Amino acid sequence: MEKSANGEKMLPADYDKLDYEEIKDRLCITLHSKEQRIEQLKGNLSMDIEGTDLTAAIRIFTGKKDNENGYFGIEPRYLETWGKTLEEVYQQALQNMPRLFPLRIMEMDEMIGRLIFGLDDVEQDSESLEIEFEPYKMYVLSNDTKTDGAAAILYPGLLEKLASNMQSNIFILPSSEHETLLTKDTGEISARDWQSVVIQANQQLFSQDILSDEVYCYDYQEHMLKMVTDPEQTKELRAQLQQMCCCVDATGANTQEYEEEDYGEEQ
Repeated sequence: MEKSANGEKMLPADYDKLDYEEIKDRLCITLHSKEQRIEQLKGNLSMDIEGTDLTAAIRIFTGKKDNENGYFGIEPRYLETWGKTLEEVYQQALQNMPRLFPLRIMEMDEMIGRLIFGLDDVEQDSESLEIEFEPYKMYVLSNDTKTDGAAAILYPGLLEKLASNMQSNIFILPSSEHETLLTKDTGEISARDWQSVVIQANQQLFSQDILSDEVYCYDYQEHMLKMVTDPEQTKELRAQLQQMCCCVDATGANTQEYEEEDYGEEQ
């Protein structure tokens, strides 16, 4: 097993001799923040997602075990070996995704209920999917293993179909690298408002699971995915929320100390 300098499992050297046709049906992608994962993805074949701060790492799927997905990373030099362009390999990986990692999308309350009662997910087909978002409700989008499921937002035609069904834009909140939250853009809640939710939720995650602090939107009229928050303003908002959090923590500590003093006097 070969590994890159950052520990990424890479395609073994003898795969130079492997025909592209033999591995093309196992090509897949995982979705990451370009900035946060820059070191880990260094030397790995990847495609930046236009108009966002995200990048799709292109990998070879090796199998599933205990709801974990196995991959080999691919070095860019294999493009020359296979006689393929980055775009060709990326598009092949995208086409494979719904088959390798069937999507799962459900309203958040339903998902929580299924978790509580131990119910299995309902199998869904991205091509025949019929779902229309109710205003103000959140829908969880992932895959069948709930691992690396954020990549489902790139499944061919999925966001376009969902947005077309409701004739509305869709806000996409990056819950983690494993899932995203989708909600109908009613025009009443701004991207900035949703971003506060995203940043505060990310503060509860392990750093390796964070996808982004930005908010995205699928525009059903322009037929495109785009980032609708500004990275510079994101830094300011993140600092404001962290300061508020520190103030709350300090207030809580002072309150606890005061209560302990009162309790001591009563004793």
